Amino acid sequence: YFYLSGDFVYQVDGLEVTLFCELPEGGEFIGFSQNKIVWAKREHYTEILRDGTPFERFARQSIWWQEMEEEQTVFQISAEASEQLFYISPEQGQVNGIGVATEGIYFNLCKEASSICGLHYLTYETRKVEFVLASELIMTMHFENDLALVYGSDTTGYDCWFLIDTKTQEVQKLRNSEGSDYALFHE
Repeated sequence: YFYLSGDFVYQVDGLEVTLFCELPEGGEFIGFSQNKIVWAKREHYTEILRDGTPFERFARQSIWWQEMEEEQTVFQISAEASEQLFYISPEQGQVNGIGVATEGIYFNLCKEASSICGLHYLTYETRKVEFVLASELIMTMHFENDLALVYGSDTTGYDCWFLIDTKTQEVQKLRNSEGSDYALFHE
């Protein structure tokens, strides 16, 4: 379990809380997989609204990971020491709802009136991005036993739950989950 405070990430082990890593400015901790820290980078850009007014935005545009050095006790995360896994330009959209699985990353690409909106999966090994589910408001909730639980909208516009097999990317809409709220309990 991790606790986030500004650019600092703390690891929680029972009642003990220790500093785990420090992120660069604009960095956002996502998770930990295969002895690497997964993080996203927020970029600042200006978008011109329909009426011509400039509007400043901050959005996640890239996903990175950095290998942990065994001799370090606190890890300094940086773009120079990390490997970029994915990037999308602000004109194409932004990355939201990122979830770290054993073999890859789930994330929602979002851009109004875009055909690429929805849940995507990026495998660590091949860096191939696969479109998994056309949906809005995706929230990746939980991973266990090769399954991902996500919350989004179905083709009729109702918010509901989907179960995804992380090996095959097969999507199953959970019956009678439309309009349901959620709480997640573990152990």
